[in-house]
Amino acid sequence: DADHRVAYVFGGEGFSGALRNDVWRLDLSGNMAWQKLVPTGGPPAPRTGMAVNWDPSLDRQRMLVFGGSDGTGVLGDLWELSQLDTDPTWTLKNPTPDPSAGLPPARAFLGAFFDDTFDRWTILGGDTTPLASGGELDDVWSLKLNYPDPNPQPVWTKDPAGMPDGPRAHFRAVVDTRWVRSVTPEIFFPQSDFWLSLTQAKLWMSLYPHMFLLPSGKIFFTGPNYFTYLLNL
Repeated sequence: DADHRVAYVFGGEGFSGALRNDVWRLDLSGNMAWQKLVPTGGPPAPRTGMAVNWDPSLDRQRMLVFGGSDGTGVLGDLWELSQLDTDPTWTLKNPTPDPSAGLPPARAFLGAFFDDTFDRWTILGGDTTPLASGGELDDVWSLKLNYPDPNPQPVWTKDPAGMPDGPRAHFRAVVDTRWVRSVTPEIFFPQSDFWLSLTQAKLWMSLYPHMFLLPSGKIFFTGPNYFTYLLNL
């Protein structure tokens, strides 16, 4: 949450291997203190490999969570964590399906990005069988949030084009307000691929690991080999 200079962490896998569903907030100003939140509602099942993004819209200010793995299979549920400044609350969402394609299949280790220019959240790729091989996906779905409708109902839409160069999982995505960029790896860095395709003045791309976009228009990313890289876009 750049507006309030705080970061949120949800779920994941602990050092013991146990999956988690706790929520933490890090204050990025002052002494950078951690605070554990205890939301009402839900909560989502413990998981790893889920898509998590922040919805920065002033009327919403919420975290969105989709899918992931619970250790035995994959999940396809969609949750929002809202009212984080006052009364953090989990809500299970039930978006309208795509008229032709229905709902996105359950998956883990997918890519996702929030595009506030078009008020939509996009998920792409991922793995339907993370405990085995052959379950990688190449589909792209956008969740249209339908603001400023006074009673917005999110709607899933499947992109008929899909991802470039076929199925993939275990990758990351970042957004530049000038473009939309999805960033994807090969299994080991630095053997990462790089893809571009232009649609509606938006840019798709692929690269690797844990990353964020700097205000200067550069991507800062690290791992998995403890090196740090800066990609000048």
